[in-house]
Amino acid sequence: MVIATVCGSWLTVSAARSRRARARRQRTRRRLEQLHVDLPLDVRHLTPSLGKLAVQARVVRLVLETPLQRFLDTPLRETPWGRRERCDDYDLAVVEARRALWEWLGAVDRLDRGDQALLQQLGLGVRRLRVTLRQPGVFERTDDVFEETLVPVAPDPELVTSVLCEAMVDLRRFEVALLLHRPDPYR
Repeated sequence: MVIATVCGSWLTVSAARSRRARARRQRTRRRLEQLHVDLPLDVRHLTPSLGKLAVQARVVRLVLETPLQRFLDTPLRETPWGRRERCDDYDLAVVEARRALWEWLGAVDRLDRGDQALLQQLGLGVRRLRVTLRQPGVFERTDDVFEETLVPVAPDPELVTSVLCEAMVDLRRFEVALLLHRPDPYR
């Protein structure tokens, strides 16, 4: 009788976890679908450095999506070894996302004054993206980088999804504003 009760409780908890994970995956997929841009990457109307920045904004946005895809690709049940491999894949995706965002922000810093003025005129800033790089729990996995454990601490999927999606929204806004901007022909 006790064993049946324990097994029933375990099944109930397991089913609830599966439902929450499935709902989280569906919410994340819907959010990612909303972030796609269908505009062609025609940057001939921009200066070469702004054109490159617009193209890179799209690339960085897609690179930031990769860690979230790692969450979406998680099997419901996996072995500790499978989890270790998945965590390694996630870690690599996070490192690549952090590097891509860091380099893109560096490119923004290297723009000349005219391009910086245009960004300001368009209301495009990168302050929130800089804060994203330092957001705890998003781009790192553990406090001890030399710790080797069989089952590493998992990232908080809600936090990572929220922060990375906000960064992708900012990059999308940046990209769309630059692609739609047309200089005044009478200047």
